[in-house]
Parts: sequence; structure tokens; C-alpha cells
Amino acid sequence: MREYIPMKELDLLVEGLETVVSKVKEGHGWSDVEEEAWTLYVKVEMMVTILKFRLAVERPGEIITMIEREPLTEHVIMALGSVTQAREREQGGDHRQALEGLRVCRNNLRVFLEATRRLRLKAARVKAMGSGTSSQPS
Repeated sequence: MREYIPMKELDLLVEGLETVVSKVKEGHGWSDVEEEAWTLYVKVEMMVTILKFRLAVERPGEIITMIEREPLTEHVIMALGSVTQAREREQGGDHRQALEGLRVCRNNLRVFLEATRRLRLKAARVKAMGSGTSSQPS
């Protein structure tokens, strides 16, 4: 059976997401988790691109509205579940469903990354306001 995505790559992606999930649950800082999540996001995006190319599947850009969930860990957990299913589908030869699983994973990582970015920027604003620094001229 032909592998459209090397299983080794999918295994590494699952391991990486498991690490991010455990770090988030353990309360690690957002900056550590955000950097790892970006690395995983790029890998997922690359896999989606490879699968689309190899399957000759392209669908026009879609606007996907995803609801930000509380706690944010839910998005990483859902991304992990999606990539785990994608790995199983790819092992079974169902490449199109593997692609869909990777897309869901990518979308959940995107929402997580957007939310962590907002949290980081909010913390920076609060810190700047607390230190008396202002960007407005006096």
C-alpha cells in the first residue's frame, strides 16, 4: 500500500501534540507552548499541501468559523484526536479522510495559536500599563 505521507512524520506529529497537551495541562507558560504549537502547525500545513498535491484534490478557499473553546487546551486536544484519526486513516489507505483529519487538526491549531497570541498581547499591554509606560505623547 502506498504511503502518501510517511507514517514516521505522522507519528512525530502525534508525539509533538501529546507533548503540547501535557505541557498545557501542567500549566507551562504560553510562550513555550506557543512556539512548539507553531512548529507543529507548519508541519501539518506541509502535510496537507503534500496530500492535496498527491491526491490532486483542491477545493476553493473556504471560510471556516471555529468557536474559541474554554479552556484553550480543548483545541489542542481536538487537534491531537484529529491527527490520530488521520494517522489511522492513512495506515488504512483512506488518504482523503486522512487529509480531512489533518485539515481539522490544522484549524484547531490555528484557533489555539490565535488565542495564545491574543493572551500574550493582552499580558504585554497590562504589563506596559502597570509600569507607567505609555505610547501617547505627553
